[in-house]
Amino acid sequence: MKSIKHNARGFTLVEIMVSVAIFTIIITVGMGALVTITRSYQVTQNEKLVHDGLNYALESMTRELRLGESYLAGASGVGAPAGDGVEDTIGFISADNRGYVRYYLSSGVLYIERTGGTNNVPNGTQPLTDETQVVVDDLRFTVLGTDSVASGDRNQPLVWIQVKAHAADGGDNRTTTVQTLVSQRELDA
Repeated sequence: MKSIKHNARGFTLVEIMVSVAIFTIIITVGMGALVTITRSYQVTQNEKLVHDGLNYALESMTRELRLGESYLAGASGVGAPAGDGVEDTIGFISADNRGYVRYYLSSGVLYIERTGGTNNVPNGTQPLTDETQVVVDDLRFTVLGTDSVASGDRNQPLVWIQVKAHAADGGDNRTTTVQTLVSQRELDA
């Protein structure tokens, strides 16, 4: 009789340990990448919320400011010290009998306050930014050329708006700074 030799051979303990070690390293690197990607996605979403909120607020302000007149930075006496030309509020007379409008910052929220409107525009104070999404850190208005008509200069008045904000989630937020320059459509009368 012939004996049949079986060469059935399994994995050795060393081979299994090396396989498990390589698998563990690959999973650890993969999980680290996944955590980094997830965090980057969250930061990007927060920045998008900030940009969307600021875009809405600036578009609203720009629309009103272009049709306004008699701009006054630092309206109601609130703002930076006198003489520096930069204030954190602005007031003006809005077009089409929509009353007196004032934009200001309070507790991280940008507000519009409207009084004396007679053209189906509600009076009162309304927020322009959502405090659950955006925290406005700084708001600055610089008004140039408001006395140009009186002096015979035919340049349009300009309002320079600077807004600095971050996301309200309290995480590792980057500060976003947005600036825009608004010119009046018609000269002050």
